[in-house]
This record gives sequence, structure tokens and C-alpha cells, in this order.
Amino acid sequence: IIFITITINSPAHLKHLSELLQLPAYGSIPFVQRRLGSLDAAFLSPRTEIVFNCIGNAARTLKGVEDPRYYPTRGQVVLVRAPNVQENIMRHGNGYETYVIQRPNSGSHVILGGYMQKENSSGDVYASETQSILARTKELSLAVGASTTEVLAVVAGLRPSREGGCRIESEMLTEGKLVVHNYGAGGTGYQAGMGMAMTAVDLASEALQRLKTSSFL
Repeated sequence: IIFITITINSPAHLKHLSELLQLPAYGSIPFVQRRLGSLDAAFLSPRTEIVFNCIGNAARTLKGVEDPRYYPTRGQVVLVRAPNVQENIMRHGNGYETYVIQRPNSGSHVILGGYMQKENSSGDVYASETQSILARTKELSLAVGASTTEVLAVVAGLRPSREGGCRIESEMLTEGKLVVHNYGAGGTGYQAGMGMAMTAVDLASEALQRLKTSSFL
């Protein structure tokens, strides 16, 4: 199957979004990093009315969430500089995915992968998996095997997955404390993230409207 699609540079994309939200035109949103012991602790002040719970890999353990359907899906990728690669290619397998994905505007950086290891929570990288990724991607794309290809880094990460799919729903903790859950996209966060966010915002708007209506009754 051949098709034309959009490819994003994920680190640059996230940086752009954070910078955008901090502009006055978008509300001058502050970014705060803080370790929380519970979901309730996310309501940082008495004036906080809504919390969007986009918790990711702590969904199973954070008090107030403790989602039994959550599970990690481990992946390992190889970052290379490969100027000969001019297209993205993917092949799905049982327990793994082989893919060659360009990173736009990055100086010919390409992501080579990978693995889909359900319930594996290790963040370690393994030389055997690196060799497997390189062998599989070279078989998939002759351009990867060119002499100009240079390995830059090997990284592993955990996809926040969930049995039954992502969780997007609102929950009233106590009077005046609304949580909108929005997590569990697994490896499809960048593809589905915009739609998930729009759905979560719609749920928050509906809940706020109900609260305003009930306050007048």
C-alpha cells in the first residue's frame, strides 16, 4: 500500500506547541513541573475547577486513577543520519514493527524501529535488538544500508497503552472538581492526539455547561 501522508519532527512539534501556548494570544499558559501523589493533588488551588488527566505511564499506580486496563508497551529505536532515505516505509509483524521514518528539517535524521513488547516496562536498550532493527530496516529499504548512513543514538521507551483503547471521559471527583481523563493512546499518540484533545475539551465544555445550568436551578 502506497499513500501520501504528513510526517512530523516530534521533538520540534512539542517545542512549538509549548511555545505557542505561552504566547498571550493563546492565554500565556504557564508550564509547571511537579511530582503529584494523587490525582486530587492536581487541583493546585481552590480556584482550580478542571484537571485534564493525560497521565501516560503512571495510569496504573497514581492514586485516584489506578487503571487496571493500563499496560506499558516497550519499544526500541535507532536514530540515524541517512541522507539517502527519501520515503517512510513500515511493515507490521507479530510482536514487532519494522519502520523507517524520516524526521523532517533535522539534517537527514531517520528513526529506525522497532518493537511492540506488551507489559514490558524496561527502559534498557539491548544490542541484539539494535542489530535486529538495523537488519530488518536494511532489508526493507536499500537506502538505509547506504555507506552514508550513520548511527547517532539508540533509545527505548514505553508507550502508555490500555486494554479496550484510550480513555476519554469526564469524572466529577467532588463538588466543583471535574477531571477529564485523556490517556492510553499507546503508540498512536501523535496520530490521534489532536482528535483526542478535541474530544476531551468538548467533554469539559459540556460538563461546565451542566454545572452552570444546575447552579441556576
